[in-house]
Amino acid sequence: MDALMQFILSGFTVGAVYALVALGFTIIYNASDVVNFAQGEFVMLGGMITAFTYAAGLPLPLAGLLAIVVTAAVGVALNKLAIEPARGAPVVSLVIITIGASIFIRGVSQLVFDKQLHRSLPSPATSRSTFSARPSCRRACGSSVALSLSSLVCGFSSPRR
Repeated sequence: MDALMQFILSGFTVGAVYALVALGFTIIYNASDVVNFAQGEFVMLGGMITAFTYAAGLPLPLAGLLAIVVTAAVGVALNKLAIEPARGAPVVSLVIITIGASIFIRGVSQLVFDKQLHRSLPSPATSRSTFSARPSCRRACGSSVALSLSSLVCGFSSPRR
């Protein structure tokens, strides 16, 4: 029974991350009319920056904030340097640009963060629970952020009467 509860909590957390990625696809497409195939690499970049800065000794909230700022800067640079200059081009050209950006971000990340397998980072804190399947602080925070952002976007995008 405890393993089932752990699987349910893990599934909810992973699903929340996938929901955030899907939300990113939707927001980017609605704002720019471009399907960004580098979206997964932006998620990876944010996660790697957070993990490596946390392992370097920064507190987790500061590491997360730094990851958000750096990843947003990379996204703005991609938009200004590659997507905006090709605004009048056919859709296929914009798709190829985002695929190229995906390959570029992945390659630079492998150079910066190394291609080796890295051990999982320890959880900064765990919460107490009455059952043995304990949701970590990371999972609870991630799921809360995903739920909050999804609710906020749904609230802003719902049709007004």
